[in-house]
Amino acid sequence: NGSKISALAYSGYEFVGWSDGKTEAERTEINVIKGCTLTAKFRKKVLTVEYISETGGIIEGNCVQKIAYGDIGTLVGAIPQNGYLFVGWSDGNTRTWRSEINVTENLTITAKFVKKEYTIEYVASAGGSVEGNVLQRIKYGENGVTVKAVPESTYEFVKWSDGIKTAERTETNVVYDNTLTAIFKKKTFKVRYESS
Repeated sequence: NGSKISALAYSGYEFVGWSDGKTEAERTEINVIKGCTLTAKFRKKVLTVEYISETGGIIEGNCVQKIAYGDIGTLVGAIPQNGYLFVGWSDGNTRTWRSEINVTENLTITAKFVKKEYTIEYVASAGGSVEGNVLQRIKYGENGVTVKAVPESTYEFVKWSDGIKTAERTETNVVYDNTLTAIFKKKTFKVRYESS
């Protein structure tokens, strides 16, 4: 019988078998009756790199990549949907497009997105004011808070610059910046003269 030997893989490699078909890394030759040469076969480990997207965007490219140890992955990009911004990856990388270099471990990397914010500003023409929060920062698709156009005593409210005629209003499903003006006009009176 021979003595015990083991096939030991370097870092980043794995043992796959011997040239005679045996798959146990450790072996001892028993009842040897002829000479032979046995080769231990190794291969690079195959690692998985997975890209995940949070709400608000998609991954463009191959989201699940099988990459041999030390090799390079293929390019992927974090693409925001309407109303969202890409803010970075879970590992701190802030580039929209990326590929992994010298991969040595399994990775799961998440693309992070946030809703865009829009500014709604309310202003008043001469003869009145706007009551409430006149400068609002509102996230994409969300609603603002109510404001009201309040005329001075000798004025009356006419309409907002976008044609809305109710003095009180709330912006809903906001998807762009806007400045809205409350329009007022002086009250007018009829004077009727009669003879006695």
